[in-house]
Amino acid sequence: MRSLNIYRACTWTEKRTILSFYWSKKAAPSPRLEAAAREYAPWASIFVGAIWLELLFVTFFFVARQSTWAALGAMVASLWSVGLAWALHCQYVIAGRSPQPVAEFGSPLSTEGGPDWL
Repeated sequence: MRSLNIYRACTWTEKRTILSFYWSKKAAPSPRLEAAAREYAPWASIFVGAIWLELLFVTFFFVARQSTWAALGAMVASLWSVGLAWALHCQYVIAGRSPQPVAEFGSPLSTEGGPDWL
């Protein structure tokens, strides 16, 4: 699994931009942010999947105890299943895009006045 070096080097606003275009499947504003989204994608799916498994465990516990909360747990788990499917779909879309050249680690993200491939 990839480390999050490029993603961690981004500013808070850039991270928000990465999350915005990752979850909406928009095109990346720059190749560096695209690379950061490629790093972020597997981790997002893993965390959404972990929460989904926890919700399933709690739902099964409520069903086993014949609790009235079981219906609510089942609804939340089913909605989270849709979220997990969306996270996996977004990861698939990001992985399907052809990778672009990325600037050196630590270089500025601004492409103004720089080479065309930035």
